[in-house]
Amino acid sequence: MGKDAKMLANLNNIDAFGSYSPFGYMYKFGAKMAFFNVVINMGITFTHYVEEALQVPYRYFKPFTAGYIDANGVETKRTYVMYVRVAGVKKYAK
Repeated sequence: MGKDAKMLANLNNIDAFGSYSPFGYMYKFGAKMAFFNVVINMGITFTHYVEEALQVPYRYFKPFTAGYIDANGVETKRTYVMYVRVAGVKKYAK
């Protein structure tokens, strides 16, 4: 929603939380997020953008490949990456 909604919906970013993702847009333009009745550790996904920007040691880039159907109904294979947690590593380990 908002003035750049169409542009954001049409992003072709391959990285879920990178600087060219909607999260990068939010950081660059100082966007605000509002949450209602959400437990903080279950809904504040912007922290993943920060983790990726800082290259935290408990996450790594993992590729995911799957079928993608565009607005015209054409299906192609695409690969996207997410900065995922290393198995067995706790986020706030001391």
